[in-house]
Amino acid sequence: MSLSLVINSLIAIIGILNSKKSNNKLNVKIKENDFLLLLIPIFFVFKNLNITFLFFGIITIFYFTKINVFVDLNKKIYQKNLKNLITYWPLIFVTSILSFILFGNYEAQEIVYKIKINEKIFLLFFSSIIIAPIFEEIFFRGIIYAVLKKRIGVLFSMILSSIFFSIVHSNIYSFSVLFVIGLICAIEFERTNKIINTIFIHSQFNLIMFFLIITQ
Repeated sequence: MSLSLVINSLIAIIGILNSKKSNNKLNVKIKENDFLLLLIPIFFVFKNLNITFLFFGIITIFYFTKINVFVDLNKKIYQKNLKNLITYWPLIFVTSILSFILFGNYEAQEIVYKIKINEKIFLLFFSSIIIAPIFEEIFFRGIIYAVLKKRIGVLFSMILSSIFFSIVHSNIYSFSVLFVIGLICAIEFERTNKIINTIFIHSQFNLIMFFLIITQ
């Protein structure tokens, strides 16, 4: 039995125990302009030009002009969101197993192979743990989810924005796990109305996966 599987199992068990204590409510109220949905096709234009980093940078700056993302930033927020992530981990763990069974013959994401061979490991760590969570959460949850919710409601906007989040990573093997992470972040954003919470959850998930990949 690999070390990564043992760690995954332990986190899942802790998550099951912790889930009995959780009390989640959905109470966010968001108003967004429908024209922001045009960012979806614009994103794919940037993606085809291999300048998605520029796209996310522009979106992040735009979002910062609307809201102070890092208000209430403190140690308790980090701990609280780590606890929330662990609560969801049994679902993530089961999904990853199903994904391995169904799509195990497909290749993993390119970043996984780079981490395994220690290619630009520090740059990958920084982008995965800090840059990607900020950029992606602001775009997929802070903007896309918020706009969709206004038109099609909470449930379908969670599903659709999570599907979009999975698709843009362009990997069949990781699609289902990314979809679940997208749902988790959408739920937490809806529950707390604070994008900083989903940024932390996303970052902590990437950190755990980074460590699991290294231990394989």
